[in-house]
Amino acid sequence: MPGMPREDSIENIKQVITDLVSKMGIKADIEIREQQDTVVYNLRTNDTNMLIGKHGINLHALQYLARILARRKLQEELDFLIDVEDYKKKREFFLTELAQEIKRQVIDQKRAVVLKSMPAFERRVIHAVLSEAEQVETSSIGEDPNRMVVVFPRGQQPEVSPDSLSFLETEDYKVL
Repeated sequence: MPGMPREDSIENIKQVITDLVSKMGIKADIEIREQQDTVVYNLRTNDTNMLIGKHGINLHALQYLARILARRKLQEELDFLIDVEDYKKKREFFLTELAQEIKRQVIDQKRAVVLKSMPAFERRVIHAVLSEAEQVETSSIGEDPNRMVVVFPRGQQPEVSPDSLSFLETEDYKVL
């Protein structure tokens, strides 16, 4: 299991991220903060769209590459996160609000809701927020990159196929 980076490792990881972003032709300042039991490297840059990508896909790839390079350089697996202009923090707040809204809707209408496909990080936020809710449950359906979260009244998991769903570009979820 990955551990929290030591002080010297924190600076080495920062250098790995700096080098990686630099090779992409992007200039960024990196702020380091501790968040729960991990270290967050928050990049400040004018190229946010390039680093984040649609639905955070580029940021996810950057995180993946940085972990591989850091593991290779430091000869140990360390737990750290990369964020860009607090994108993940803001997205987590939005997803928490969305989860609460969906929970109310499922309880009021007694019908399941399927959220549009989202990356694993975002699905985990929805599952975590609703894990303590007494009246609803969640599950994931489909395969990455099209995996979706289903929120449904407790004990009433619907039979849903991802292939049977289509979303408009403006929709974040569908009521079943």
